[in-house]
Amino acid sequence: MKTASDTLKAFLRSNRQFTICDLYTISVPTVTWSGGALHVQYTDYRYSSTAYSVTYGGNVYTGADAIITRTKTRLTIGTEVDTLDLTVYADDTMMIGGIPFMQAVTRGSLDGARVRLDKGFINPTDLSIIGTVQMFSGRIAKADVSRSMAKISVNSDLELLNVAFPRNCYQAGCLNALYDGACGVSRSTYSASCTVSGATLSTISITGAAAEYAAGHWDLGVMIITSGDLSDTGRTIKSFSGGALTLTNPLSSVISPGTTLTLYAGCDKTMSTCAGRFSNLPNFRGLPYVPVPEVGL
Repeated sequence: MKTASDTLKAFLRSNRQFTICDLYTISVPTVTWSGGALHVQYTDYRYSSTAYSVTYGGNVYTGADAIITRTKTRLTIGTEVDTLDLTVYADDTMMIGGIPFMQAVTRGSLDGARVRLDKGFINPTDLSIIGTVQMFSGRIAKADVSRSMAKISVNSDLELLNVAFPRNCYQAGCLNALYDGACGVSRSTYSASCTVSGATLSTISITGAAAEYAAGHWDLGVMIITSGDLSDTGRTIKSFSGGALTLTNPLSSVISPGTTLTLYAGCDKTMSTCAGRFSNLPNFRGLPYVPVPEVGL
């Protein structure tokens, strides 16, 4: 059910002339590390479908930086994951975290971001927004960039219901989340510090204690920057070999040599990793010896 404020209802009852615009709020997450835990904070970027900036609820929705088009929204009965497809034509003045919008999409800055679509009703006499109606809210599922535009697919929050049920399944990989209560492994025990000796946006060469580990030790783990301009920024480690880290998502800017890092070991959920890397086999909750469904008996 769509709701509207009493002010908007009164306006619509007494006026036949008004203008409708789309108001987009893109909430981009930033992951930081403090107090021994990861924290996620969102930064909101607001845009309107108008040719000028509009203000509502103390927030400014910019209309001159980009042209955003979208597919239609709909209402259905039942639990169906709705989608919203956006096409964004942005110039270099449209920034996400200090980076031009197209570059930010390419670097994965919109991973995990949320999008909210509101329909705004504009008073034609003074171009003020009388009220809004929320039309859609969800998380970005996919973002592709071409030469002049970005195509973004957004799934509604009903997507969160798409989880395995029951919780405990017969599978080869461990059911635990690394470092959770069922896993029992201490995060601090499997961490090490290091110093950057060279870096690009996606690869980092390191020296120090963390660099002495065998290839693959930090695979699927987490890197936290502990000094410099990007301090407290975290990234998932795709692979580690020869004293070099390859990141799953690139950094927003290149970190300089001498920057310090803390690395936390990752886990691929296999029995061999649980036993060899963490010596935690008693808490392993995978079933690697159960035959797959295709095997005949």
